[in-house]
Parts: sequence; C-alpha cells; structure tokens
Amino acid sequence: MKRTIFAVLTILLTQIFSAVAYSSISTGGPFSVHWNDESKRVRQGESFTLSVEIRVPEGHYLYAEETDIDFSSFEGLIVTDVHYPQTVRKRDPFFNRLVKAYDSDVHLKITGRVPDELSIGEREVVANVSFQGCSDKICFRPEMRVVTFLVDVIKQAPVAEKESGRQSSDALKSAKSQLSRLKSIHEDISAGRLAGGGIALTLLLVFLAGILTSLTPCVWPIIPTVLVFVGVHPHKKFLENMLLSFCLTLGISIVYSVLGLLAVGLGKNLGFLFQSRIFLAAVVLFFVAMSLSMFGLFEVRLPCRWHVKLHALGGDGYLGSFFAGMGLGLIASPCAGPVLMSMLGYVALQRDYLLGFAVLMLFSMGMGLLFIALGAGFGELTGKLRGGKWTVWIRRMLGVLILIPALFYGSALISGSCRIFHQAVPDVEWLTDVNVASALASRERRPMMVYFSAKWCPPCRKLDCLFWDEELARLTYRLVPLKIDTTVETPDIKAIMDRYGVIGMPSIIFTDPDGRIYADIDIADYGKDSIRSALIDVIGRTEGDTHGKDN
Repeated sequence: MKRTIFAVLTILLTQIFSAVAYSSISTGGPFSVHWNDESKRVRQGESFTLSVEIRVPEGHYLYAEETDIDFSSFEGLIVTDVHYPQTVRKRDPFFNRLVKAYDSDVHLKITGRVPDELSIGEREVVANVSFQGCSDKICFRPEMRVVTFLVDVIKQAPVAEKESGRQSSDALKSAKSQLSRLKSIHEDISAGRLAGGGIALTLLLVFLAGILTSLTPCVWPIIPTVLVFVGVHPHKKFLENMLLSFCLTLGISIVYSVLGLLAVGLGKNLGFLFQSRIFLAAVVLFFVAMSLSMFGLFEVRLPCRWHVKLHALGGDGYLGSFFAGMGLGLIASPCAGPVLMSMLGYVALQRDYLLGFAVLMLFSMGMGLLFIALGAGFGELTGKLRGGKWTVWIRRMLGVLILIPALFYGSALISGSCRIFHQAVPDVEWLTDVNVASALASRERRPMMVYFSAKWCPPCRKLDCLFWDEELARLTYRLVPLKIDTTVETPDIKAIMDRYGVIGMPSIIFTDPDGRIYADIDIADYGKDSIRSALIDVIGRTEGDTHGKDN
C-alpha cells in the first residue's frame, strides 16, 4: 500500500514540475501545441532559438499549407527565420488529390537575434500558431493558438562589443567594395567583355566534336571521293591540294556559321519562351532525340531532291571547291546532322551572336581539319583509309556527348533555375542594408532601386530571373541596388516597408540620390519592358540633374 501511494505521489510531482518547464495547450481536438515557456537568457548582439511542437496523434495528419506561425509581438527582438519540417505526399480522401502534409509531430524551429542596442531586461515574443488537420474519417476545423516565449536580454560582453563594432566597420567596407565591383561589372557589360568562365572549354569541346564527327562511319569513308570531286589529285602539288581542301572546308564553315547566326536570331526573337517549363522540356526532348539518332534509332537527312541540287554545286578550281563545300555543309548526313542540330539548339539558347558564330565556325573547322590534312597528303594517306567498328563507336560516343546539354537543361527544369539562360551575365549583387545603401547613393550621386521580396512570394522568384537579363543587369548597375527580404516581418523590416509605403510583394521603389521617392514611377506588371522603361526614366532624371548642376 505504501509503495502504491509513493508511486502515485512521484508521478504527480513529475507532472507538476514538467508543466512548469514546458507549457502546452490542448486544442479541444486531437492536436495539442507545446513549447518551453522558461525565460531564455541571451546576450545583446547574440542569436537565439525557440521551438514549438504540434503533436499529431497516430492516424491523423496536418495540412502543410494550413500550418503556419505568425508573430504579433517582438518587443525589439528580431526573428530571422522559421524552419518547417519535411512534408510528405498524402492522398487526401476528402479532396481526392495528393497534398503536402505532416503525419507526425511538427517541430517548428524559430531563429532570432537580439539587437546590439536593445536595452537589458525581459522581453516577450508572442506567436500565433495556426493549423488544420484531419483523420481518415473526419476533417477538423482550422485552429489557432497563442504561445508566448520569454527572452531575458543581458549585457553584452566587452569582447563581443568590440567584435560587433569591427563587424559593422567591415560591413561598410564590404558595401563600398561591392558598389565598386558593380561599377566595374557595368563597364565590362557595356564593353561586351563579359563571358562565362566555361566558354573557352566549350569552344575546345566544340572543335573536338567537329574532328570526331569527321571520323564517324558516314563521313570518314567518303572523304577521298569528296576530295577527288573538288579536284584534289596525287599528281598535283602539295600546296595546290591543300588550298583546294581548305576552300572546301571554308565553304562548310561559312554555311554552318550563317546557320549559327540564324539560330541565335531565332533564339533572341523567341526569348520569352525560355522562361516556360514546357519549352524547356521540349529542349530536353530535342537533345535526347538527336542523341538517339546517333545510336541509329532514326536518321536526320534532307529530302532527296535537295541532295541532287546541292551535289550539283561546285566545279573546277578554288571557287568551285568553295561552293562544293557549301553544298556538302547543307547536306545533313545521318552522322553530322544530329551533332549540327544540337550545336544550333545550343547557340539558340545562348542568344549570343558572337558565340553562335564562333561555335559553328570551330565545329566546321574541326570537321574540315581531316579534309585539309588528307587533301594535302592525298597520294600517301587516302589509300590507307579504312572504315571499321571504331568509327561506329565514335558515332555512339558523340551520341553520349549530346546527352550532356539534355541533362543540363533537364536539371534546370527540375530545380526551376533561371540562371542557365543568362550565363554570360552575373546576378545583380544587391545591397541589403538600407542605411549603407542610402549613404552610398548620396555619396556617389546615384539613384537607388529598392526591391522588396520574400521567399514565400512566387512572383518574386520570377522577377529574380528577369535581373539575369543582360540589358536589365546593365541598367541596374547604373543605380544603387538594394534588396529587402521581407520573408519574416520584423519591426525593422516593417518600419522600412512603412517608410516606402509597401503593402505587397514584389515591390520596386525608386529614389533620387537624396532618398526622395519618385512617386510618379510605377511598375504595373513587373515584366521586362516595364522595368526597363522605369530604369531608363530614373537614370535619365538623375543624370540630367547631375549635368545641370555641373553646368
């Protein structure tokens, strides 16, 4: 009997002390909210973490899109991030569709920071936790519960104070350096000197692809016949044979280079398609189809009547050899065709005329290198040409290489990345401190663009992609670009939003160098044309004012 009484008392005391250390709210339904309500001691300038747990009974689940935490009071503290757990895909019996849900306890992790200047004392963080859940048989109504955290702010250590001052100074220096880099990037773009770091490697691979294409079973065995057709002969002089072969290769190169320029022009005119996931999927399928063609699944060739007309091009002498090369370049053989089409697809996506010309020129020169080498040593080498299985394997190897861009664009399709379409232009390097950006705008006499964005805002992600456009990036670098992340609306963020009159995301506000808002400049649809017009308008006003003062 005594043992029983002792055990009951022990359990009761344990429950009492646990309730003091960890609070909970029963929602009346099957779900309950739990959090630690003990005061948390945090020094000035340091970070802290808080957590909330929503307990989900077995056989129940919460809708991820209905699970949220919103803060109604900070008392000077700053919440920097809220981490949500991984969701599961669950078929909802009520909507009969797959939904994102939580089928186990939900742990929400809150990260925050105590400002350096916040006074010492206890602060409250009040949060509203909202959610809605179901079982397999019934769906419960949406619920919201208020939880309160206590943060005891204590004095900052002397070392921390010095470090904070050093960091603040470093931040200002970094911002100045960043603005200087923006200037240099703007100058580089204006001079057309920007190119992706992998361009040299790309051009080298393209040249090698041309050489490999000439070694495939559709090209390698016919080289002697083509050379004889254009007048190369073992009894002619070495230099004459080499020049005839070079003119043949030059004809191929001219045709391919022009095709490259036309592909880039098409890409520029259809640039709006590059933001479409459907179009991106079509690009992936195009490269996969060209790869399968190299494995013999089907052939890429021109109609027979085109072959007859193109074979008729040419004649005696160097000019005849040049025109014969043009005809040969237009006849897309089963081996060269898929590689050529892949090259054209690649340069169309890059939308760079210089790159388009260079890629196709180098590909054709690589393909014609063997024609020149064999033409120069015609009498010694052409009789030794032998086909074989090795030429088939080279064709298959090219088929594998064509899959590389398919994988590249396929990964962008899955991730939703926009960067692949603007590799030659760096993303705009936004400043993030409004005070530093304002000071730099005043000092450099530049207008300022304030871009309000949030991670939960889908249109913001689309707008981020626009700033990879070369023209918009070039114009943006002529301003002081400031980006405000409003994912978590802290008092500081709210004050900035109120200062600029922002009520929704995305929002772009323009100011003059002295911080006065251009209230008459309004971006309606946040498309490229609207942003471009606004940027030109702001730059024109500021530069006009500057020139007026100088005069």
